[in-house]
Amino acid sequence: MFELIKDFKFTLILLATFISSVGTGITSIALPWVFVNEKDGVQAFGCTMLMISFLLFFLSPYVGSLIDRYSRKHIFCYIQLVCGFIIGIILFLGITKNHYELWHLSVLSFTGTIFFF
Repeated sequence: MFELIKDFKFTLILLATFISSVGTGITSIALPWVFVNEKDGVQAFGCTMLMISFLLFFLSPYVGSLIDRYSRKHIFCYIQLVCGFIIGIILFLGITKNHYELWHLSVLSFTGTIFFF
């Protein structure tokens, strides 16, 4: 057990996982909070979560068969690139307009869900 902690690669992976978990926790609290504080945000948040739930429910079997057919490593890297690109675009739009609209927040919620898909 202690040999693993002495391994630099394992320690690096453990640190990266911890940082990622903290970021995910902050996002899972902050995003709904921002949603609800916007005008008509409660309804938009509910509709967004409902649509995401239906999409996950109906697409899960198809995604499962894709994961079985192709390399998990390549799929993971591709999803990370796509999600990072989408988040970068939303970040750019929010900075340039100095405000996030409801559809920005919906896209961010969906993008965050894709990561855990």
